[in-house]
Amino acid sequence: MFFYIFFLIIIIIFAGRYNINGKYLSHQLALSISFIFICLIAMFRFDVGFDYPTYWKSIYPHLDKIEVNRWEIIPRYLGLFCNKYHCPSLFFILTSIVTYLFVFFSIKENSKSYYESIIIYVTLFFLESMGIVREAMAVSITFWGSRYIFSKKLMKYLLCCLLAFLCHQSALIAIPIYFIYHYLDIKKSLLFVVVLVLLKGFVFSKLNELNLMLSYLNRLDELKGGNTVKYFYLFLTVYLFVMTKLLGSYNQCKKLLPIIIISNLFPIFFGGHMGLRFSVYYNMYIVFCWPLVFDKMKIKYRALNLVILYLFFIMFIGISIRNPSRSAYVPYQTIFFADKENFRFN
Repeated sequence: MFFYIFFLIIIIIFAGRYNINGKYLSHQLALSISFIFICLIAMFRFDVGFDYPTYWKSIYPHLDKIEVNRWEIIPRYLGLFCNKYHCPSLFFILTSIVTYLFVFFSIKENSKSYYESIIIYVTLFFLESMGIVREAMAVSITFWGSRYIFSKKLMKYLLCCLLAFLCHQSALIAIPIYFIYHYLDIKKSLLFVVVLVLLKGFVFSKLNELNLMLSYLNRLDELKGGNTVKYFYLFLTVYLFVMTKLLGSYNQCKKLLPIIIISNLFPIFFGGHMGLRFSVYYNMYIVFCWPLVFDKMKIKYRALNLVILYLFFIMFIGISIRNPSRSAYVPYQTIFFADKENFRFN
């Protein structure tokens, strides 16, 4: 727990306007330092992230062909490459570089406030990204593809989704984001959620017919958890909407809010655990929306406002610690000092 609190404090220091010595940092330099630190923490972790042992044991010491062949083409070839050179840690190094570089460039290009966007990403998405390795790559690629959503270049965005699909098949869920951004307002997005909830059975049957995500759909009854987190995201959605009205920032956020509203649909469809894994493609747009919502607020109040996210970060770790099967994040271990023969959960 203390490691992650220290990690968060370091990010707050380096992502802010001043570094640890009080010397002024440019916004871009602060962003770069923060993401280098984030990337290093993820690259050299050991047994951090719920699915970490599965990936490691699929590659080393012997190749689990059944499991690796189940992976999409990009992670599959990365796994085969790492198995060939007997270096399973390289798999996490390479996937981390891909994941956080795409997030870095997306924030650099599209965020109104680097500082707030970094804090949002770290507190809401970073820990989970270390567990859902293949999907985290896919999410970061579609998130980077938001540049093509904003510039209304559908074909280029679809190509980004295709590239992401080669990392994780759930990336297809991100395709509607383009149309939601351009064609749905708040009222239409709420209606869309209601209609899809009513058509839940029909949607599931179509997914089965198309043979999409069957490995997940067939295990919905087995996958538990995520209920506390899904309510927090619902709270964030309502909170952002209310604040746009109070602060007069609705017009700046009206295209992003429908994406965030529709993100709450997935936990209704697939339950807390699986639904949150799908909704992350949509929830990532909080990274862009939050700075726009609070753009007119005084700096000291904007900084205080982020306490909500700090508390969620600590709560998320606390939930992980209480997991009866294993704590996916505590203690943090590095590949340099950990006993790589033993995992917290086998």
